[in-house]
Amino acid sequence: MNIVKRIIFFGCWLLCAKISFALTKTDDTTFVQKIDKDYSLQLYSWSTNVDLLVLPDKTEKDFGVRLQPNEKTQAGLAVGFKYFTLAFGVQIPGTEKNEIDYGKTKFYDFSFGYFKRKFGGEIYYRYFQGMYSEQNDFSTGHIRQDMFLSNGGLNFYYAQNHKEYSMRAAISQQELQRKSAGSFVLLANTQFRNFLADSSIIAPIIDKEENYGELQGLKEISFITASLRPGYAHNFVLDNGRWFITPAAFMGIGSGWYTSLAKNGYKQGIPIDLTFHAKTFAGYNHSNWFLSVFYTYDGTVDTFKKSSMVLNTHTIGVNLGYRLQSIGIKWL
Repeated sequence: MNIVKRIIFFGCWLLCAKISFALTKTDDTTFVQKIDKDYSLQLYSWSTNVDLLVLPDKTEKDFGVRLQPNEKTQAGLAVGFKYFTLAFGVQIPGTEKNEIDYGKTKFYDFSFGYFKRKFGGEIYYRYFQGMYSEQNDFSTGHIRQDMFLSNGGLNFYYAQNHKEYSMRAAISQQELQRKSAGSFVLLANTQFRNFLADSSIIAPIIDKEENYGELQGLKEISFITASLRPGYAHNFVLDNGRWFITPAAFMGIGSGWYTSLAKNGYKQGIPIDLTFHAKTFAGYNHSNWFLSVFYTYDGTVDTFKKSSMVLNTHTIGVNLGYRLQSIGIKWL
């Protein structure tokens, strides 16, 4: 699976990061510069791609059920404060796939971030109604308007080398990272994932116990999990911090509780939660304005009994901001 390749890459990333961190460690106190203008107005646009994969305990054939919503690109206006940003967006018509072939998806996408030098946090929630079930070895692709998917949670970050590495410069461009620096970062996550449909998500021709076990007739499954994801982040800068690229990667394991509703009724238990998270920002950061492009990936593999569910989320976007003078209010 793609997430396994990302885990191998993550191991190599951590090894290189450890060497880089040791070489760049210094007592210099000029790595990060505060910006006097605490406020900003921002124009932004982003696109989110989500796919949900349900895998039974079968390897010789492709029995997996892959589901995807048909999302639109979004655009909007944001108001940035000293440590956080409030954003408002609308969906852009015509940016989705052909609705005749892939169906129509109603969706909501909300996120809120708060970042200081040492700690940071994010709250997110996504809701989708209407999915497209992709082709596998036994069934053709088809539209399922009765399917619902919701995912929400909380990320908490702690940066070890916060005196030289700035999460605020990397993620929200509310500080200037004058010299390149990196840090080991601990990411703690708690989240829920809920999926339901009016009838089984599995094509009738293969919806059998010998193929899917306890997943036969699956039409609802929910997870509540918590995980710790150690990782590394680095701010690479040029021209005294004007140009920047800020990759970060995290991997961890967790657990929680799941419930499912299938042909044999409700089941519940304790899953193993394997997670991978990566994000990169790149652009130009000035004391008066900033421009950034960003990419975020979040992957979760929940293993329960002999089956698993994989949720992949990709987000790519662009953000243009103009800084405004502080009006004298001290924000926490």
